[in-house]
Amino acid sequence: MLKYALALTALFCAFSFGGALASEHGGHGGHGGAEARAPEAARAHTGTGIVENIDRSGNRLTLRHEPVPSLRWPAMSMRFEAGEAALPEDLRPGDKVRFDFLWQNNTAILTDIELLD
Repeated sequence: MLKYALALTALFCAFSFGGALASEHGGHGGHGGAEARAPEAARAHTGTGIVENIDRSGNRLTLRHEPVPSLRWPAMSMRFEAGEAALPEDLRPGDKVRFDFLWQNNTAILTDIELLD
Protein backbone atom coordinates (compact mmCIF):
# COMPACT_ATOMS: atom_id res chain seq x y z
CA MET A 1 0.00 0.00 0.00
CA LEU A 2 2.85 2.37 0.80
CA LYS A 3 4.44 1.70 -2.62
CA TYR A 4 1.10 2.53 -4.28
CA ALA A 5 0.74 5.79 -2.33
CA LEU A 6 4.33 6.81 -3.13
CA ALA A 7 3.85 6.00 -6.81
CA LEU A 8 0.69 8.13 -6.97
CA THR A 9 2.43 10.98 -5.16
CA ALA A 10 5.39 10.82 -7.57
CA LEU A 11 3.06 10.76 -10.57
CA PHE A 12 1.09 13.75 -9.25
CA CYS A 13 4.31 15.71 -8.63
CA ALA A 14 5.63 14.89 -12.09
CA PHE A 15 2.48 16.17 -13.78
CA SER A 16 2.27 19.24 -11.57
CA PHE A 17 5.93 20.13 -11.97
CA GLY A 18 5.93 19.32 -15.69
CA GLY A 19 2.94 21.61 -16.25
CA ALA A 20 4.69 24.39 -14.38
CA LEU A 21 7.78 23.98 -16.53
CA ALA A 22 5.70 24.02 -19.72
CA SER A 23 4.03 27.29 -18.77
CA GLU A 24 7.27 28.80 -17.43
CA HIS A 25 9.59 27.88 -20.30
CA GLY A 26 7.35 26.86 -23.17
CA GLY A 27 6.35 28.89 -26.15
CA HIS A 28 8.30 30.46 -28.95
CA GLY A 29 11.96 30.69 -28.11
CA GLY A 30 11.35 30.91 -24.38
CA HIS A 31 8.80 33.69 -24.57
CA GLY A 32 7.19 32.41 -21.41
CA GLY A 33 4.54 30.01 -22.65
CA ALA A 34 2.41 32.15 -24.94
CA GLU A 35 0.66 29.05 -26.28
CA ALA A 36 -0.56 28.25 -22.77
CA ARG A 37 -2.34 31.60 -22.81
CA ALA A 38 -4.21 31.19 -26.10
CA PRO A 39 -6.86 33.84 -25.31
CA GLU A 40 -4.08 36.42 -24.86
CA ALA A 41 -2.35 35.27 -28.05
CA ALA A 42 -5.53 35.56 -30.14
CA ARG A 43 -5.80 39.31 -29.62
CA ALA A 44 -3.63 42.04 -31.09
CA HIS A 45 -0.44 42.99 -29.28
CA THR A 46 1.62 46.17 -29.57
CA GLY A 47 5.35 46.66 -29.39
CA THR A 48 8.18 48.99 -30.22
CA GLY A 49 11.56 48.10 -31.58
CA ILE A 50 14.37 48.62 -34.04
CA VAL A 51 14.37 47.14 -37.55
CA GLU A 52 17.33 44.76 -37.92
CA ASN A 53 16.63 43.18 -41.31
CA ILE A 54 14.03 43.48 -44.07
CA ASP A 55 13.16 40.67 -46.49
CA ARG A 56 10.80 42.36 -48.93
CA SER A 57 10.61 39.34 -51.26
CA GLY A 58 9.54 37.14 -48.32
CA ASN A 59 7.37 39.93 -46.85
CA ARG A 60 8.97 39.68 -43.40
CA LEU A 61 11.36 41.56 -41.18
CA THR A 62 13.45 41.04 -38.09
CA LEU A 63 12.89 43.40 -35.19
CA ARG A 64 14.82 43.86 -31.95
CA HIS A 65 11.78 44.64 -29.82
CA GLU A 66 11.30 45.87 -26.29
CA PRO A 67 9.36 43.68 -23.81
CA VAL A 68 5.77 42.82 -24.82
CA PRO A 69 3.88 42.79 -21.50
CA SER A 70 0.63 41.43 -22.97
CA LEU A 71 2.45 38.17 -23.80
CA ARG A 72 5.00 38.38 -20.98
CA TRP A 73 7.82 38.39 -23.55
CA PRO A 74 11.21 39.87 -22.71
CA ALA A 75 13.09 42.13 -25.08
CA MET A 76 14.60 40.11 -27.95
CA SER A 77 15.21 39.91 -31.68
CA MET A 78 12.74 37.94 -33.75
CA ARG A 79 11.25 37.65 -37.22
CA PHE A 80 7.78 38.95 -38.03
CA GLU A 81 5.68 38.00 -41.04
CA ALA A 82 4.13 41.07 -42.65
CA GLY A 83 0.87 39.29 -43.44
CA GLU A 84 -1.39 41.75 -45.19
CA ALA A 85 0.32 44.74 -43.56
CA ALA A 86 2.29 46.68 -46.12
CA LEU A 87 5.92 47.29 -45.25
CA PRO A 88 6.57 51.01 -45.75
CA GLU A 89 8.84 51.65 -48.73
CA ASP A 90 10.99 54.01 -46.66
CA LEU A 91 11.52 51.41 -43.89
CA ARG A 92 15.24 50.75 -43.35
CA PRO A 93 17.40 48.76 -40.90
CA GLY A 94 18.02 50.89 -37.83
CA ASP A 95 14.58 52.55 -37.94
CA LYS A 96 12.58 52.67 -34.72
CA VAL A 97 9.01 51.41 -35.18
CA ARG A 98 5.75 50.85 -33.34
CA PHE A 99 3.94 47.74 -34.48
CA ASP A 100 0.80 45.70 -33.88
CA PHE A 101 0.81 41.94 -34.37
CA LEU A 102 -1.00 38.68 -33.76
CA TRP A 103 0.74 35.63 -32.29
CA GLN A 104 -0.68 32.60 -34.10
CA ASN A 105 0.75 29.10 -34.48
CA ASN A 106 4.21 30.18 -33.31
CA THR A 107 4.23 32.99 -35.88
CA ALA A 108 4.22 36.72 -35.24
CA ILE A 109 2.05 38.34 -37.92
CA LEU A 110 2.28 42.12 -38.30
CA THR A 111 -1.05 43.86 -38.71
CA ASP A 112 0.33 47.43 -38.63
CA ILE A 113 3.73 49.10 -38.50
CA GLU A 114 4.72 52.76 -38.37
CA LEU A 115 7.99 54.63 -38.21
CA LEU A 116 8.75 56.57 -35.03
CA ASP A 117 10.93 59.66 -34.83
